[in-house]
Amino acid sequence: MSASGERGFETLAISMNSRAVRAQGAVLSTIVVFMIVAAGCGNQQDAPSTSTGRSVDSVKQFAGAPSAPPIDTTSEPAPPLPSPDPSVCGPWSNATYSTTGEEIVSRYGEIRNCGKVPGGWFLATIGKAGQPGVLGLYYCRPSDSTCADGTTDHPFENWHWLRPPGNGGGVKFISLQGSVLTLYVGNYGYVTYDLSSGTFKTGLQQ
Repeated sequence: MSASGERGFETLAISMNSRAVRAQGAVLSTIVVFMIVAAGCGNQQDAPSTSTGRSVDSVKQFAGAPSAPPIDTTSEPAPPLPSPDPSVCGPWSNATYSTTGEEIVSRYGEIRNCGKVPGGWFLATIGKAGQPGVLGLYYCRPSDSTCADGTTDHPFENWHWLRPPGNGGGVKFISLQGSVLTLYVGNYGYVTYDLSSGTFKTGLQQ
């Protein structure tokens, strides 16, 4: 082979080698890029995220920031309810709250008045259909220290029931003077009842 032919062959060989190197470089670059992208996708899949889209690591860093002081939810204690007045009729005089009141209303009609009298308690009812109202008296025994307290129960069986004179309607309390109760009997008029003597008096003018 001539010298020129050898140089041409060498030039062709060098050119082919250069192309092969560039092709290998391109392939390697493509492989590197693919590996980087794949690694990035894998990291995104492996890192769990919160509902806000931040990764757990970022949330942990945020959670490490100083937090606001807790809110004091302790409320002030409620003021105590006032004590029931022992000088007035307690729940036993109400049909809603006691069996005593329920029994009284069932037999004698709604309780219109109730209060304290010397030595005990009284109540007046409005009566029922075809039945006039009555006066009820509860006498406190000397041995019963709780009777004078209106907040304690006053059982139905210890009451005494009196029907005022006249075929009137309901009984209404008017006043108490000493031991004398003044009442108004519907469809009849005013009457009194003396607690000390246990007698009614009629014909009063008011």
